[in-house]
Amino acid sequence: MEDSPRKPSFALKILKLLLVVIIALMFASTVTWMVLKVLGYEPTSTMTSWANQVPVVGALAENDTSATPSSAEFERLQEEVKQKSKQIKQLEQQLTQAQTKNEQWEKQNQSLKQDKKQLKQTESDQQAKFNVITDTYENMEPGKAAAILAKMDHNKAAEYLNVLSNDVKASILENMTAEEAAALTSLLDVNQWKDEQTQNQ
Repeated sequence: MEDSPRKPSFALKILKLLLVVIIALMFASTVTWMVLKVLGYEPTSTMTSWANQVPVVGALAENDTSATPSSAEFERLQEEVKQKSKQIKQLEQQLTQAQTKNEQWEKQNQSLKQDKKQLKQTESDQQAKFNVITDTYENMEPGKAAAILAKMDHNKAAEYLNVLSNDVKASILENMTAEEAAALTSLLDVNQWKDEQTQNQ
């Protein structure tokens, strides 16, 4: 007994139907494209215009367009970025200048502190020197002190006399010649003599 021929399955029928529909659509699209081309239309733009008239497709196209910035908007954003970059560079330059000035001020401050320290040391050394001179000449006989000072430069001798009390000063000048005493007297610190006289009153 011979086998009866198998009937095509339902899935195969559906597949064949889809192929027929696809082929028909492709043929219709090709014919439509050719007709539009012959009539002088641009098939791509025309198809896009027709597609935009479909509600769903038009909404998708509008959303896509709104999501993409326009050329003018893009140029505006570029200009803003340039301006911001320029401002940042200016601020960086100002910061660098401020840091440089701050470093210079720090150096000047350190230099002033060092100078002040050296000045204090010099004043301390000078005061110690004057103390030694004062003790030496005030405990020395006026005649010997006058003989030593008479051999010195007048400015230096006057400097030494200025650190002595008025009484010691007068005793030393009395033991000098009139010319030497006159030369030294003109170089003495009058203000110091006045201050001492005021304190003794």
